[in-house]
Amino acid sequence: MGLLHQAIYDSSHFTGQGVTYPIVIMGVKWRPNANIALAATSYPTPCSVRCSTCPIDWSAVSTTLANQRGADETLCFQGPVSFAAQAPQAGPTTFGIDIPFTTAFPYDPNLGDLNIECDLPVQTGYVGGTPLPDVHSGVQASASRVFASAGYTGYPGTTAFGTTVDHAVVIEITYTPASGYSYSTGYGTGCGNAADTSSYEHFATSAAFDLGNSGISLINVGTGYLAVPGSVGFVPPPPLAIPLSLADDSEETIMLSQPMPVGASNSTTMLTIRSNGFVSGGP
Repeated sequence: MGLLHQAIYDSSHFTGQGVTYPIVIMGVKWRPNANIALAATSYPTPCSVRCSTCPIDWSAVSTTLANQRGADETLCFQGPVSFAAQAPQAGPTTFGIDIPFTTAFPYDPNLGDLNIECDLPVQTGYVGGTPLPDVHSGVQASASRVFASAGYTGYPGTTAFGTTVDHAVVIEITYTPASGYSYSTGYGTGCGNAADTSSYEHFATSAAFDLGNSGISLINVGTGYLAVPGSVGFVPPPPLAIPLSLADDSEETIMLSQPMPVGASNSTTMLTIRSNGFVSGGP
């Protein structure tokens, strides 16, 4: 029995992970369900994978197959498929089914959901097992499937056998950012996200800058510092103060005469002073 399968993934699967820019999809991988083995398998009759930007929302799919196909539908892969055996794993399992695309698919999550359509024809000379893919279901799946198995006629088909909403076949996508678009990649949590050890003031515009001829007092409250507008007058440095010769975009580290509390349970014996206004408790 053949299978024509459309998997429509909500664009939030991308934007929710910081992929808010156009990308080029280079391939897709599937994994078996937990505690399910993959048998060494070969599909000699050519299979195909097509991708498109779905013109309707993932939650509004229908058995009319053409309704889920976008105008940018692309035949990304067509040919025999094989994959190696994989022992059962407690899960999440390894992505043991890997289909590198011969034609990449440009996808912009800002333009709609992603439709990945797979056509597995009736096989001649088939060897192996029937993969049972990992599937997430329920209200947080944000994906649907449209499938034609009974009455399968191959791509493009007309009417599917059925649909399942809130049904996400788990995949891993290989992609690169599209050329000509800017993007960012997060690295770590950043010191600005440590509530008990850091503080900052953001100025949306230069006109909003309000630190001229003013100061900030940091009050140790035991679980960190409370940053408030300067509550005492400016204290000029005494004659024995160490002058800092800071150039533009430079920094200098000074040692403290005694440990300075930092956060709820830490301390520092040095401060790094940067000419752009940052002061940190360490190098």
